[in-house]
Amino acid sequence: MKPTPIREILEDLTRSRGWKKRMDEERAILSWPEVVGSKIGTNTKPLKVRRGKLFVEVKSSVWMNELMFLKGEIISKLNQRLESQVVRDIVFVAERPREAPS
Repeated sequence: MKPTPIREILEDLTRSRGWKKRMDEERAILSWPEVVGSKIGTNTKPLKVRRGKLFVEVKSSVWMNELMFLKGEIISKLNQRLESQVVRDIVFVAERPREAPS
């Protein structure tokens, strides 16, 4: 009997336990900076993926407007990198003001 490669065992385990989807969503968040590049990456922060929507915090309305035009291209690049249709939409949200330390 030929031994089963560990990769196959892990893939089967994550699929059977329902972890694959969540892992793919996390990979989408981790891949964000590399997929969008440093300029966009420093002005955005991926927050979470829920039901195929990637929520991304954006530093300004100017950046938000620019990213709306690039949304389709970014979705395509993310999914290509993940080799799966994990992200179906991106929701850009304005950066929340941070409270100053007292």
